[in-house]
Amino acid sequence: MTITTIAAVAAVALAVAFAQGVAGFGFALLAVPALAVLLPVKEAVVLSTLVGAASSSYQAALLRTSIDRIRARRYLWGSLAGAPIGFALFRLASPDVLRAVVGIAVLGGTVVVARAASGEGVRPVLDRSMGFV
Repeated sequence: MTITTIAAVAAVALAVAFAQGVAGFGFALLAVPALAVLLPVKEAVVLSTLVGAASSSYQAALLRTSIDRIRARRYLWGSLAGAPIGFALFRLASPDVLRAVVGIAVLGGTVVVARAASGEGVRPVLDRSMGFV
């Protein structure tokens, strides 16, 4: 890996962490597609997971009194259901399949964010499905 790639990856991580700090979520939604341009998709997913977990943990500790616990629980249950499937997909799928799955997840996340921003609100099933993804 060249110094230019390392600098680009660091810039992506910084920009995405800033966006998460402003929006309160979305690290992987933004980081994986951007990192997949710079790195092999499997490395992008692992790096995004590690940096996103650190960033989210810090943010959760900092803002623990403001967490919508009902919504957080929905995301948690969805993620617990999706994690084994995601791990199997990560281990067995080709990079092209992973890119397609990332693209679909980004589109789904965009729909959820757009609905929430428009004031339509997000139904609990969408919270769970985004946790699953």
